[in-house]
Amino acid sequence: MLFPPVLVGGNKRGVIFDLLKSLTIFLILIVSASLLIIGCHGDPLMTAGEREPVDVGGVITSDTTWRAADSPFRIVEDLLVPDSVHWEVEAGTEILVAWNRTIDVQGEAALRGTLNNRITVRSDTGIWRGIEICGGHTSSLHSVDIMYAAVGVAIDSAAIDILDCRFLFCDSAGIRCDSAMTTSISGCEFVNSRTLNLFSPIAISIGSGNMVSVDGCTIDGFSQGIHLQGNISQATLQGNAVSNCSIGIVSNCQNGVSILDNEFRGTDTGIIIRAGSPYLEGNSFVKQDQAVRAEGNSAPTAHYNSFEIGTGLTWVHYSPVDVDASNNWWGTTDIDTIQALIFDQHDDSLAGLVEIEPILTSPIQ
Repeated sequence: MLFPPVLVGGNKRGVIFDLLKSLTIFLILIVSASLLIIGCHGDPLMTAGEREPVDVGGVITSDTTWRAADSPFRIVEDLLVPDSVHWEVEAGTEILVAWNRTIDVQGEAALRGTLNNRITVRSDTGIWRGIEICGGHTSSLHSVDIMYAAVGVAIDSAAIDILDCRFLFCDSAGIRCDSAMTTSISGCEFVNSRTLNLFSPIAISIGSGNMVSVDGCTIDGFSQGIHLQGNISQATLQGNAVSNCSIGIVSNCQNGVSILDNEFRGTDTGIIIRAGSPYLEGNSFVKQDQAVRAEGNSAPTAHYNSFEIGTGLTWVHYSPVDVDASNNWWGTTDIDTIQALIFDQHDDSLAGLVEIEPILTSPIQ
């Protein structure tokens, strides 16, 4: 009984108390019923003004623009952008991707956010496979945050311009380029945790291509920061900051690799060179177990780099080829101390000689 009966005579205070008690119970019932209705027909945690996701998927059959005002979009089945179709995503758009789904771009993709109005592509539930770009066209990703994908962006036989993007906790790789006409990766951020990830994630993996440029990126917490291999006509890695990685850069290309003005901090090994004759200049190595390791028949040339004495050897030279490593700062000017930091022909007759003189007398600026 929600309301007490009207009493004739008796204690008026008791009547008022019973009336207030009944009103309180009535209000509790009304609020509970309201919450039940909201729970059945909407999200009680959804902020006023937020939109329900728009479910999308399948084939985009004509040129299409996804607008921020219509987002979030939720990809519930694999999305295909066919050859000759242009797919554009407006700044500020949010895209959710269901578990194990992929975005397959065979035409052109232009995801163009801005510094203050970024595009977000992230998992809806579980890991999604990533954005795959192929087909010989040129695509661009500017100011896009890609989160919790197996591979953030995979490129095959296409040209790509990736600017100011963030690749956060991608399981296998942030960017994987199997083959590309031109690859430009600039001002991007790659974040992972090599100690927690079950895989051995690589921030940027380049298999082959004509012109490869990676500049001004920050890479933290990967098994490998940048991996170059195969047939690359020219690769320039410049001005990147690589930290807390097992290996900063792996270079396994025959020709045309320049590694310039990068900082390696807290990596186990800064650079591993397995082939070719890459040129190293202006790099800073801080707190490494090894700064540079040369394997196979590689013959790197290194000038004007700074090596801070780490916990192990600064330069490990397994290659039988002599190399020029003059005009570098080794953390000291004492030749005997520097030689003790280098493994080369002085330690193994089958190894080549690392020529260190003349040496710099102070770190590079």
